[in-house]
Amino acid sequence: IYNWIGSVFFMVVFLFLFMFLSPVPDFIVQIYPEAFACLLTLLVLNAIFYPFKLDWVNVAVIIGGIGFLPWLHQRFILLSLGLFVAFVVEYLSNKKRYKPIIIVGSFLFFMSLPYFYFFYSITGSPLPHSLYTLYGESFTRLNVLPLGLFGHFFDWEQGIIWLFPWSLFALTGVYRCFKIHSKKAWMLILIFMPYFLMTCLHISWTGLNPKPGKYLVAIFPILLIFSSVSYTHLRAHETVLDLV
Repeated sequence: IYNWIGSVFFMVVFLFLFMFLSPVPDFIVQIYPEAFACLLTLLVLNAIFYPFKLDWVNVAVIIGGIGFLPWLHQRFILLSLGLFVAFVVEYLSNKKRYKPIIIVGSFLFFMSLPYFYFFYSITGSPLPHSLYTLYGESFTRLNVLPLGLFGHFFDWEQGIIWLFPWSLFALTGVYRCFKIHSKKAWMLILIFMPYFLMTCLHISWTGLNPKPGKYLVAIFPILLIFSSVSYTHLRAHETVLDLV
């Protein structure tokens, strides 16, 4: 994350916000898969945007992270798909390398076969949402639109913006990022937005902690990236004013 920020002061401030005003610490010591999903997301992001020195390490991290996320929970399929698309775009546009894409894509394809067979063996359907159908629950509660979307977004007790300021920082950072580096912003949007919208749609889920806090944990590294973009843009603007 420091590669995106470049400021010790920013890291200290956000460390305190992380400790007291983010959902991540609440899930580190619990059995929910979000904390481990957050770690996998961070590793894959690092391998894509700031690769490790050894190529085989990057390939192993990308295969392991993207391939294992859906096993933690089927809602992470959206996150895995976004990470894979970002990986393909990065290697095609910037590095012009096709071999890693073929290797990673092949491994992920074969890793997905036992995953879909798992649902087929239980429900008779290879689709992950068949497990929810088996229990008589709708996988996506589309009937909450449109009021459910905005209500869950702004709700004072569990709303994404009001309870967790990271989302507000991130949405501001999205705007800044498009002005500074539109290509990288689109790549992050491919990873971030589908899963974020799923959180707003209030996918059926049970647990002791309030929603949507647990959902934000998996995409917390992306929230940090967008937040850092907003901060660094402001810092650069202040530097220009000082020079003037």
